Amino acid sequence: MLDHQIFDIKADIISKIIILFTRVEEKIKNELGSAAFDFPEKLYLRSGKLSKGENYLNCPYLVLDYPRLFSKDDIFSFRTIFWWGHYFSNVIVLGGNSYHKYVNKLINRTGKLKRTDWYLCVHHTPWKLEADDSNFIQIRTLSREEITGYMHRYKFIKIAKLYPLGHYDQLTAGTTRFISRMLEIMR
Repeated sequence: MLDHQIFDIKADIISKIIILFTRVEEKIKNELGSAAFDFPEKLYLRSGKLSKGENYLNCPYLVLDYPRLFSKDDIFSFRTIFWWGHYFSNVIVLGGNSYHKYVNKLINRTGKLKRTDWYLCVHHTPWKLEADDSNFIQIRTLSREEITGYMHRYKFIKIAKLYPLGHYDQLTAGTTRFISRMLEIMR
């Protein structure tokens, strides 16, 4: 392989992921259109924001934030993430006003959370991506008391659904299920 070919391959893969994320955004938009949910007032619902980076632990990544709200007092974001060489994920991040608005609803519904294959962030920051025990623990393995403790510890909540890279074909439908179920639990 010639040295420049790796860049052509990378550009082709990134283009395909952007097309996939565009489909994911359309599915989310359809799901939110029929959702009876009390979203934060300033939540941006018109379109998603796609962010790209080249070096999170030496690997490129793409993040679709839709819907999203990032302010100094409030964070509410559904994130779809592609981290090169690692995984795809769906993530909800709640902080500030949204944390206070939804934390008790989530704690009161830990039984529903425990019936998923989702992960709870147990790290001091919601921006870490690694899928290891220092960042994520599968919710079904935690007691209600442990879930409550983690949700109160850092005053943010991050819940994730992880997909192996080879399961990219499940991302669109999986994202719709994740958002639908998450909104149902947070109602």
